[in-house]
Parts: sequence; structure tokens; C-alpha cells
Amino acid sequence: MGKRRSRRQPEVDHLLPDGEYYLIVTYVAKGSDFTLAEAVTRLQAALSGRVVRAFPCRRDRRVLAPWGGDLIVGFYVQAAPSDAGEPLPATAEGGPGPTPGGSCAAVRRACEVLAGFRGVVAYDWGGKAKLSSG
Repeated sequence: MGKRRSRRQPEVDHLLPDGEYYLIVTYVAKGSDFTLAEAVTRLQAALSGRVVRAFPCRRDRRVLAPWGGDLIVGFYVQAAPSDAGEPLPATAEGGPGPTPGGSCAAVRRACEVLAGFRGVVAYDWGGKAKLSSG
């Protein structure tokens, strides 16, 4: 007998092409208009030429309940566009390129896109970009 799911989750492509990636963690509150499919679609549109992969984390109520959460989702965002010869993007701080441990414009943009959903907080794993929505 197979395991029954109450909500169908989209298939997740776990394969990433070689390269550097930023990790963005998204906390989704109950009642949010966030959907995984729509988030990936919006990120791919906003970050054209970059690989974007999502991976929903386990819905552990012991972790989610204290802050009214519904879901935690991670996103890998490619640091540079897929075109091999292109330079890395400028940083959100206005510098010429990514600095060790710093955020780039693509990470900032991804957090802005994710915060466009109601009840969502998005962080990059390096902790430089954080945006939340109401």
C-alpha cells in the first residue's frame, strides 16, 4: 500500500549544472498566496538565463507552529547566467561583482520576487538579503 499525500507537490528537478549557486530560504506563513510552481515561474522570469531550482522542506509542525508557518522552501539560484562567457552580476551594494560571503543583485532580486507573495519572508543563506511581505 502506497503512502497517501493530502496535497500534491510538483516534481522537483534536483540536478544542477556545474557552477556557483546562492541558496535562498523562504518561510511561508499560513494563509499565504505562495505556490511553489508560481514562485519558480516568477523567479525564472525575473532572473532570465539563470538556473533556478526549488526544494520544499519537510512540513514539520514542531518547527512551523511557533511562528504560524505553513512551509519552508529552499531555492538554488545560479550566480552567473548560463551563458559561459558572461561576468558575474554586480552586487546589491553596488560593487563590481560578488564578494566572499556577500549578496549579488540576483539574490536581492530573487528575495524581492519571493517577498511579492503575501506572508513570505525570504533570506539568502549568507544572511545579507532579507525581505518579507505582509
